[in-house]
Formats: sequence, structure tokens, C-alpha cells
Amino acid sequence: MAGTVLGALKSNNIPGAQLGVIRDGKALIDDGYGVASLKTKVPVTPRTRFEIGSLTKQFTAAAILQLKEQRKLHLSDALGKYVPEYQRGRNVTIEQLLWQVSGIPDYMHDDNIAQIASTRRGGIEAALSLIKNRPLHFQPGSRWEYSNTNYLLLGAIVARVSHMSWEAYLRKNLFARAGMTATAFLRDERTMVDAAVGYSGDRSGVLHRPPPLREGWAGGAGAIVSTVGDLAKWDEAFFSGKVVDAADERLATTAHRLPSGDVDGYGFGWAIDSFEGQTRIWHNGSTFGFSSISEYFPELHEAVVVFINTADATPLAISSPVFDELNPEIAAAARRPVGGESRAITAIAREWLGRIQSGSFARWQLTPQANNMYTPVLIKRLEKQFAPLGRPQSLVYRGKQTIASEVVYTYLVRFKEREVMFYLGLDRDNKITGMYIGRVD
Repeated sequence: MAGTVLGALKSNNIPGAQLGVIRDGKALIDDGYGVASLKTKVPVTPRTRFEIGSLTKQFTAAAILQLKEQRKLHLSDALGKYVPEYQRGRNVTIEQLLWQVSGIPDYMHDDNIAQIASTRRGGIEAALSLIKNRPLHFQPGSRWEYSNTNYLLLGAIVARVSHMSWEAYLRKNLFARAGMTATAFLRDERTMVDAAVGYSGDRSGVLHRPPPLREGWAGGAGAIVSTVGDLAKWDEAFFSGKVVDAADERLATTAHRLPSGDVDGYGFGWAIDSFEGQTRIWHNGSTFGFSSISEYFPELHEAVVVFINTADATPLAISSPVFDELNPEIAAAARRPVGGESRAITAIAREWLGRIQSGSFARWQLTPQANNMYTPVLIKRLEKQFAPLGRPQSLVYRGKQTIASEVVYTYLVRFKEREVMFYLGLDRDNKITGMYIGRVD
């Protein structure tokens, strides 16, 4: 397993990583790899703490569900009851925030957010000031759109209903209940001697420390700092009924259905889909210098958690091959083709694999969000990583999933010496919403 992880670190320019694997409630792996700091070369250990970004959302959702169980709020309550200062969103309900169907703009999509969030103190007022003059993107409940603002608002609701800070509520009612002794918040990092250093790449791909994320900007959307060991404890506690009751656990981990009938693939702070034919309940996260993923496979009673200290790589590069190594029969089955392949879509996939390898992106084929995501740094890194693989020998169609207005097509791409799981997201106009590398062998 160590060779798998170290190979992924090298090929993806990742300084360090933590890996946790839990099966049937027992830890199979809880280990660190690489370095926590490029400057000091201090190795990552199981005690090294990482920013976990949007994995925080499932904690905020659980806090809301606990308050609902205590009858201190209802999921049908309007946002205006608790956050009256945000008038544009006053009629959005709590459950619409949880499901990410509110239409409220994402404050993190401000063009200057990196400069703003690294130089000014944040908080609910600061975040709302960035979006207060923007209209809702759609009628609440009619569409799905990921917005960090939803969960920042939910964190504010937790604080205002419980009459304690969001952080204090989580410490007392979630962390303690799950036995999470290493978990804290961004505001605590300056006193941590065991915190990893986060990195992002410049235009040439050289890693540097990014500007810090000032206190208050992440909140209920992404402010937790933790270890994979503690996240494994959280998964075990949540899925064994120690955090919320069984009905709310199912509610949180059931994909929401839009009025159109489309399943958007999102619950309450959890995404729900399948991987290698197995039901997967998961979420990923990132901050200015970190990325994370937590995946739970209920049919296998298995969880895989990966933290890395760069925002320029995906932890899927580690979690996917680790899953395959742990489950070789499932991995072998996932290499077989399935029916329903569209030659036109496969042609798009083949074209864009070539564009990734050559670094020649046709931006008119991307959605606006994808255009923002594929920065010159990211494009250069992808080119450097995949150009040496040579021309793909074959694309094996592995199926598709519909998530709201996006369809994600999956291919096993065979090169001469490697295999790659390639995920291609397209909207209704066949514009590219995203491309993801799920596994590199």
C-alpha cells in the first residue's frame, strides 16, 4: 500500500498525505506519507493535522439535524427567521440550504476572494456583503447548485439557535461524541505544532505557500482541521447512530430529487453515487493549500479517507487505487465494458484526453464554471502528468450518472503502461463541466 501512495505523491506533485481505511469498524490503515513541510522536511504522521475544507459540511448538517431532533428548529423553517439580515434569501428554507438548492450565490466565487479572505477578517456579515446585491441564481428548490454560502448560513443558524458558537457546539455535541480528540478549527492552527503546511503551484508548477485563509471565512462550510484517524472515528460514529437518529442518518445520505424528477446526487453535506459498482457516500474538500476526500461504502462497511497538503492535486489519485488494491475482485469487474455507449460522447472523451496531454484546451467547449476551474497552472500540471503516457490504446465505457443537469461519463483508459479512470462531465448542451482522473495505476 505504501508503494501505491508514494507513487501517487510523486506523479501528482503532492508533498504529503494521510491515509485512513476502516473496515467493519476496525482501522486497517492510519498512516502518513511524504512531508508536512517542504521547508523543514518533517514527515507526515498519523498525528499531523490537515485542513479538511468542505468535509466540514457534513458536521454542520449533523448539528442542524440534532437541533431538529431537539425540536429547536424545523427543516421547513425560513432562513429569514434566523438570519433576517439577508433579505434576498429570507424565504429559502433550511432544507433547501442543506440540499444545495437555494439559488444563493457562492461568496467564494468572488473574483477577488483570495485577496479578500487572506487580508480581512471574515464571518457571516463579511460573506453576505459580497453577495447582498446579487440576485438568487434561480427559484429556490428548482435546481441544484453548490454554494458555500448555504453552509456558512447553516453554521450561523447552529450558533443562533444553540446560543453558543458554531465551534463550541461541534466540540461538545459532535467531536466529543465521536471521540475526536485531534480535531480543531482554522482559528487554532497558529498554536498547532503538528499542522501540515499547505501548498499551491505557480505558473511553472513550483509549489509555494498560498495566502492564509483568515478566521471566519470558512465557518460551517469548511473551517475544520483534523486527522484521517479522527475522520474515521467520525464515519464510524455517524453511520452507527451515535450522532443522529437512524431516520436522520438516512435523510442526510439520500440523494435529493428535484421537482423535475432528476436526482441531484446530494444529501445533507454528503454526495451519493456509485464507484466501481459500489454505492458510495462521500464528499471532498479543499482550501487554499489542502485537498481532502472521505468515502464510505455501506455495502462493504468500508471507509477510505485521504488528506493531502496541496490544492493542485486530487486525493482521488490516492483513494481510488487504494480502494482497488483493497478490493481486487471489484476492481477487476470495473474494467469490463458496459452497454449504452454513445460513440459521439466517446469521441469527445478521446478528443479531450488529447487536449489534456497537449495542454491545448478549447475554452469555448467548457462551461463558465469549468473555464474558471481550469487555470493555466492546472492545465500545465495535467499536461506534465499525462503527456508521457503516450496515445491511449483503448477507452472502455463504464457507464454514466446524471447529477441534476450534469451527466458524468466514465471510461477506463488503457495506455501502454498504465490505466486511468477518466470521468467526463457534460451539461445538456454537451459543454464540459469537468474532467476528473479517478485512478492512475
